[in-house]
Amino acid sequence: MRRENKPISEFERSFIEAFERLVRAGKAYDAGHISEAPNIAKEVATFVYDRGAISSILSHFGAKDSIVYVDSSKSSAIESLPLGSLLLSNEYFLIDATIGFDGMDYRPLLSRARPKSTNFDAWWEGAVLSRYVHGAVSHREIITRSELILHVRNEEGGAHVSRHYKRDTPTDKLARLMQGEYVDGHMEINGGPPQTSEFYMPAYATVRQIGWEIEQTLRDSWSNLISHANFNPPLGPRMKIV
Repeated sequence: MRRENKPISEFERSFIEAFERLVRAGKAYDAGHISEAPNIAKEVATFVYDRGAISSILSHFGAKDSIVYVDSSKSSAIESLPLGSLLLSNEYFLIDATIGFDGMDYRPLLSRARPKSTNFDAWWEGAVLSRYVHGAVSHREIITRSELILHVRNEEGGAHVSRHYKRDTPTDKLARLMQGEYVDGHMEINGGPPQTSEFYMPAYATVRQIGWEIEQTLRDSWSNLISHANFNPPLGPRMKIV
């Protein structure tokens, strides 16, 4: 087998197409198609995930570790607690947990956030969800962007669907997240039976916000390529000048 390097034009096409897919999936999610969350996770990984022989689009450009990333996370409530106190409630750093007359919901912050700028490692390994666990270090279980994106991509339909729960492993907390352990309680609507949020909503809403962060990061750093994205393509053959 002979390996031949791709020309830069091929990486540019991959970038533009992945950006189009990311934006379309985000808009569809916001319109109520929450099943787009695994597709968002897949596109986030396409842009930034490297492992072994697998290289991300931004690494192909040699830019993954040099650009500035948008971080829209909230500050931790633990920072304002009295010394020695423990936070028993869940923390959602990229989403809002809401209760209204129509039910419970978990919503991505989107542009309501006050984003900060950070480097890739701090962004990728930054906490996005946490909850009280007595036996854990500092009594908190932490889920990072990297853990959530790769779990939804690899286990929940972004690229694959796993057959088993991997119990007693570091990924077990991600399975428990999807099974509802980050959903807070239940409520009654108009005197009806107790209801609760779909178990996967904290995870899916957080993935949507991570997709928003990557979209804004790319808009800030790669406007020259993004200008070629086409969200209203014409019908008919796709042609180019030779």
